[in-house]
Parts: sequence; C-alpha cells; structure tokens
Amino acid sequence: MIKAKNVTKKFGSNLVVKDVSFFVGEGEIFGLLGPNGAGKSTLLAMMATVIPPTSGDILINENSVTSNKEKVRQLISYVPQQLSLHMQLTVEDNLKFWSNMVSANFSSNHLKDIAGIVGLQNNLQKKVEHLSEGMKRRLNIGVSLIHDPQIMIMDEPTLGVDIKSKKEIVDFISTLSDWGKTIVYTSHDIREISQLCHRISLLNEGEIMFIGTLEEASSKAYNDGFNGSHLGEHEELEEMLSKLGKW
Repeated sequence: MIKAKNVTKKFGSNLVVKDVSFFVGEGEIFGLLGPNGAGKSTLLAMMATVIPPTSGDILINENSVTSNKEKVRQLISYVPQQLSLHMQLTVEDNLKFWSNMVSANFSSNHLKDIAGIVGLQNNLQKKVEHLSEGMKRRLNIGVSLIHDPQIMIMDEPTLGVDIKSKKEIVDFISTLSDWGKTIVYTSHDIREISQLCHRISLLNEGEIMFIGTLEEASSKAYNDGFNGSHLGEHEELEEMLSKLGKW
C-alpha cells in the first residue's frame, strides 16, 4: 500500500529525514512517533506530495510521489496540523469549496452525508469560527473524506481539543480503519497511539529507531534492560518508547 524507500530530505544543509524506509499494509493504522523536530511532519508532507524527497521515493499503490503525483493525490487525503478551513464560511460552504478542489461532480446529498459521518449534520449552516475546536477538527477530517480516499495521512488530528472531543475523534478514526482505510497517524498522546495503532515507527533526528507492534516494542525494551514496573501504565509506555527512540 505504502512503501518508503531510502527517503532523505534536506532543507539547505539541514538533513531532516535520513534514509528512511518502511511499509504500511492495507487497512493498517501506522503510528509515526517522535519528539518535535524528529522529521515526522516532513515525512508526512512528502507522502502527501506537498514537498518532494531530496532522494529516495515513496510509492502509494506502486505510484511514485515524485513521478506520478496526480494519481497519488487521487488515492490519498492529507489532514495537516493546521486547520484547512475558511473560518468565515459555513460548514456546508467549506465542504462545497473543498469538493470543487477535487471535483465538481459531488452532489449536495453527498456533502451532507460527509457532514453526518463526522457528526456535523446539525451544524451545516453554522460558520466555522463559531464551532468548538473539536468540531473544527472533525470538519477538517470531513473535507479530507470528500473524494473517498483509500489512504489518510493524519498529522496530529486531535491537536488542541478537549478530552471528550478527542475520544470522539479517536473512535471515529478507529471506525475509518474498520471501513478499510489505511491511515498514517502522528500524535504525542500515548493513549491515542495505544488505542489506534497496529504498528508504530519511532523517529528521532530524522532516523527510524524502531518499527513494530507495541508488544514487540515492549519485548525489545525489556530485553534491553528497561524496567518500568514502578510506573503507571501510560507512563511506562512513554518511558519505554523514549528508551527505544533514544529521545
């Protein structure tokens, strides 16, 4: 589904992503973890064809992000950290605007269905600036669903929302996986990662330190001498991943 092959990205003399390779299978939620500045957002932007790799390539269903961008863009959606919404427009008008960026053929009923999927069917005429942060984040995901992408690239989609909204969004993302969507996901919230991700990749200073399941991560960390028995469940997981990720 997704193959990253020896991907490197430089900005001037700054090497941000260093010879990264990984594979994401169909229907998988693949977590990309690391501290700020680890290269996560840069890697996602390359997967989404927003910026090109300096070297190496990423294949989306065997389509190169460098030589077949248009085909890749038909297959994916990208949910960035920043909201891609027009605050002065209504929910419905935002959906119409973004549908025209993809195709002019989507019906009003289709857009209303999208609003219903993300729980905003009763807010179609409300301006985005008057929505809660959780609703804005849900709409941000909604516009990414308009063209029914096979693959969703999600960069901290719960950033800045309250606990209730975060739970609703995480539950919804789990449902997207049940529907067969392949998702690449970043978050600093270890609870989200443990709930959602089938496998994780730990990124530090542009390099991959570990790829595998949380169970495999735990086994490796304890085999390497980690002992988190004195910590709570989530604190133990955070410490364990920090040890493996070397941050």
